[in-house]
Amino acid sequence: MLLRITFALSLSSLILSASSLDIYSDKSFYTYQPKDSYIGFNTALKAKDSTRTLELIKKDTCKSSSSLCQEHNRLKALHVKLNKLNKEQAILENLVSQYRPQVAINADTAIKTATKIASRMATLQEKSQKIKKEIQYATALFSKHAPSKEALFYSQLPQSNVTLTINRGLNFQSEYLLDMDTQRIEHTLLLRNRSGINITADEVKLFAKSAGYINAPIQFYPRKIRISQPQAKRAKMRKELSMMAMNSVSAAPAADAIHASKTQTRSYRINNLTLPSDAKHKKIPVSTEKLQVTSVLTWNPYHSSNVYHTASFNPKQTIESHQWKVRRNQELIENAPIRKEGKKILINVAIDYDLEVKRENINEFSEDKSLFSSDRIKNEGFKLSLTNRSKVSKTVKITERIPLSTQEEIQVNLEKIDLPYDYNEKTGKLTMSVNIGAQSTKTIKIRYSIRYPKETEIFY
Repeated sequence: MLLRITFALSLSSLILSASSLDIYSDKSFYTYQPKDSYIGFNTALKAKDSTRTLELIKKDTCKSSSSLCQEHNRLKALHVKLNKLNKEQAILENLVSQYRPQVAINADTAIKTATKIASRMATLQEKSQKIKKEIQYATALFSKHAPSKEALFYSQLPQSNVTLTINRGLNFQSEYLLDMDTQRIEHTLLLRNRSGINITADEVKLFAKSAGYINAPIQFYPRKIRISQPQAKRAKMRKELSMMAMNSVSAAPAADAIHASKTQTRSYRINNLTLPSDAKHKKIPVSTEKLQVTSVLTWNPYHSSNVYHTASFNPKQTIESHQWKVRRNQELIENAPIRKEGKKILINVAIDYDLEVKRENINEFSEDKSLFSSDRIKNEGFKLSLTNRSKVSKTVKITERIPLSTQEEIQVNLEKIDLPYDYNEKTGKLTMSVNIGAQSTKTIKIRYSIRYPKETEIFY
């Protein structure tokens, strides 16, 4: 099934096209009127006119004025030149090996002759090495431009429009540039042709596949505690957890996935496009969107030792690419990772090197000293240190993980923290904001206790 997400690059009225190109995720369809029997350098295709499938033939020669034909013929000429040099070298080597003088010869003449032969053989060797390098470069270049080294032709020149089904070589992707300086998103299509067929189309339609998952720079996952079980019981538990996971996946999509329904599908339309098979990305602007971007400093101590400038915004259009660029303070950042929280997009645009951060574990052990208690208590936590080396105060949003109990026998209690915080007992997610003055250090102690049966062990 051809997957496609449809949104309009241009909603102009439909026109009757003499030539057209449709690009899907797995194949493309190029309809045009051939001017000669030459097609291109691609074997993974089929050709049909209005009534039948057309017969195609392969040839090692190509007389078309096409740029690919010229590359192909130049490569063939290099091979012919190399072959001539190799044969000349072989003849000279054969003459030298079979030379047996029957009469006395002049020594000076023999030396001069040998010198000339040696000089010629050295010249041939040098030329051969040079041509080999040219062949290597030309072969690599041609392989980038076309998937086949044999030219494809119609057995008879068609007299009507032909539709080529091209199974590989044509693709496109969306590229987004977040400009922090102007508060804009620039959406561009990168269209590339390495099908071996030079294409000229009056109308082009592009159908993108589903966006799928967005990669998160730092994602939150609960830290779960379990009681250690005997091996047989652990195996049974793993099987039950696996079945539960499978059922939950089939029931609903993941929270961090971008899900596109049929009502959110998108397509692009471009008029009058020339697309040579040169493997270069052809940039086609789609839209520019003005938006409101907020930037905060974030730190996830359980995952990273860096504080990030994290930008967030609500895009008006469906985002269908993970490839992002960010312009900030006139500097361009390539391939910045993004993630989605609800309708909001978050992206880490820079590390704040003025903030030095450190996380130290607090790990203590104690028994419950109550007379009739059969429980054991573990006291754990983290000591977070943030040092601000800059001359201005800064506020950092911190996200930490508190172990999450998965069984009734285990109880986790978080002690109070000396600043405002938000703690989600269902996920173990702890968030807080802390202000660090200029040229100062802030220390935060997070403590929690884990109570569990004395005769068992826990793991997490």
